[in-house]
Amino acid sequence: MAATIRGRARPTAPKPKADAYVGMMFVSLLALIVGSVFLYLDYSQYDKKLPPMQDRPPVAAPKTGGGGEVPPPPDKGKDQGKGMGM
Repeated sequence: MAATIRGRARPTAPKPKADAYVGMMFVSLLALIVGSVFLYLDYSQYDKKLPPMQDRPPVAAPKTGGGGEVPPPPDKGKDQGKGMGM
């Protein structure tokens, strides 16, 4: 019972069976659907309007300058000849 293609016989492979991985795929698909439903139900509980604005004290602007400056290198005259156990 071989299928013929242009006069040649071609052996047919048996149809693959569904294994445990196919079952796990359907379980994960079901978990995604259930999670999406719960996400929608949780989101639908919120109102569509924004909360009222509260009076907030004004925020002071950050000080400019002074930040990010590199400190001067240490004075080399202090440690002459005292480095690394010499």
